[in-house]
Amino acid sequence: NDIKAREIIIDTNMMQRGNLSYSDTVKCVSEKVKLLKEQGASNIIDVISKDYDIKKTSIYMLTRLDNLINPFKELMDAKKITLANANKLAGFSAADQEMIYLELNGILTKGIFSLLKKNMTAADFIAAAKANTKVTMKTVQFSYQSDIEKSDKDLHALVMVSPEALSRFKELLEGFDGAYIVDYK
Repeated sequence: NDIKAREIIIDTNMMQRGNLSYSDTVKCVSEKVKLLKEQGASNIIDVISKDYDIKKTSIYMLTRLDNLINPFKELMDAKKITLANANKLAGFSAADQEMIYLELNGILTKGIFSLLKKNMTAADFIAAAKANTKVTMKTVQFSYQSDIEKSDKDLHALVMVSPEALSRFKELLEGFDGAYIVDYK
């Protein structure tokens, strides 16, 4: 039947593919839990632990990691955040995770996660992270030709950008025809 076919696919992925990404492992374990629940199985964690040779505590963590939003799953797969820290993030709602990602994406480090305390809200975590992070900004002057006003004049602008964002800023700026960075300090 359909359920058994899905279970075979999941088991095959887990057992034969090897070197699954963390997010793929999370997906397989979570799907296996759902399938076993649909079948009315008892001792689901014991069954998965035995079938996949995974510790029971790891199964709980993996099923919790299924709550992560995709950007955090990608960071987890790229090993930019640890499984333990990803597990902390998975405790937040999807909306709170989105807010954390948007506010802290460039500064999520092991030190930042040490600020995350039990029962802390996403807003409190963001505030604590920002307060404990010294982000230096660079002034970047850029120029590009403006054919709208006068073709022989350049339009100059100064912006503040973090060192982490500087390369991305350069990449975006160079996408404009005739744009270039004049100076940065």
